[in-house]
Amino acid sequence: MALALFSAALSCPGHGGTFHARCEMVVHFQDSCARVSKEVTSRIKGVDSGKWEDPHNNGTYALTSATATKIEGSRNSSDDKYMDLWDMELEPTEENGCKVTACSESQRLQLYSLHDESISYCNLHNLYCGDEESCTYVNEDGGKLRFKEVFGRCLQHDGGHCHKAHPRADKALTHADLRFYNSLHYAIGGGI
Repeated sequence: MALALFSAALSCPGHGGTFHARCEMVVHFQDSCARVSKEVTSRIKGVDSGKWEDPHNNGTYALTSATATKIEGSRNSSDDKYMDLWDMELEPTEENGCKVTACSESQRLQLYSLHDESISYCNLHNLYCGDEESCTYVNEDGGKLRFKEVFGRCLQHDGGHCHKAHPRADKALTHADLRFYNSLHYAIGGGI
């Protein structure tokens, strides 16, 4: 039930497949939305200028749009075999913090693309993570960003996969996997 309520609050980029890798989460920052947005967009722009590189296999980010309340983009793997779309909705909190509702979805054209070794999570996490995780800040105007991640539909979210060369693995699913994901799909209001 909580998973269904979480999913209803977020608009993910979308994908035509039945089952695919994705990560929905809410990130609570103690920093302002302006500061969070500046770091996220600066990292993406920093790929072109050489100020920042994706710590996960040196993928390529592109910014689709950025407003004060929403940032959208894509990430391609370094070999251009895989593309994921992602978005972040930013909402100021009463404590001068920022609530970011985020989603990343694999765009791989395969019926079942579930096991992505946390790549959907890393697509988002690497845009704001800190020095303690071997991430490089582009803006040094206020120290590290302070945040807490709360996961919704994000089956894989291992930060250890985000900062090293790690092959993308869309593993073959077992019958047990398919039964589990089918029951999960029904639990969140879907069906096949």
